[in-house]
Amino acid sequence: MRSRGAPAPDALAHVALAVAVGGVLASRLVPPRLRRPAGRDPDAFAMSRNIVAAALCEGPALFGLVAWMVTGGATALVAIAIALAGLVSCFPGDARWRWLTSDAEARPGAGGPPRMVR
Repeated sequence: MRSRGAPAPDALAHVALAVAVGGVLASRLVPPRLRRPAGRDPDAFAMSRNIVAAALCEGPALFGLVAWMVTGGATALVAIAIALAGLVSCFPGDARWRWLTSDAEARPGAGGPPRMVR
């Protein structure tokens, strides 16, 4: 029996889901807005951008894991899956690495990831 005033366990899973979605969105919006300081190595700065993007997905994934351990609900598993998908998408393949090393001003459609054209 829940004590009076205690939050429902499912609320924690729903908060984890909201944090996961917010974290994945932030991992796409924040790194492109980081500006490389003058004289900084472009590869080192690209790695910094990638670390920021990955961290914005890792935190929600861990929060979702804690929410799942507390609630045991499927909503928390969905939050984990969303955060892990965002984390996997941060893996720096060739196209992503070129995008991370370029300056925002030099990119077409600055502020978003490159579009795949075939």
